[in-house]
Amino acid sequence: QGAYPTSGWLPGEVISDTYTIPLPTDLASGTYQLAVGLYDPSTVTRLPVRENGKPNSEKRILLHRDIIYES
Repeated sequence: QGAYPTSGWLPGEVISDTYTIPLPTDLASGTYQLAVGLYDPSTVTRLPVRENGKPNSEKRILLHRDIIYES
C-alpha cells in the first residue's frame, strides 16, 4: 500500500502491492495491454527501468499478457 519506499528495497527482493484500476463505464470491448513504471513523487518524472538487464528507453515494463475486456 505504498508504505515501503523503493529506497529500502534490496536487490532481488520481490515486492507485492495490489492496486485496483477503475475502468471507464464506456470502455469498448477489446484486447488491452498494461504497462507499469515508477516515478519520483517530488518531480513526477519516471524513473529509469531495466528489463532483462538492459535499459528500457520508455521507462516502463509492458506486462506480457493481453487483457481481454468484454462489455
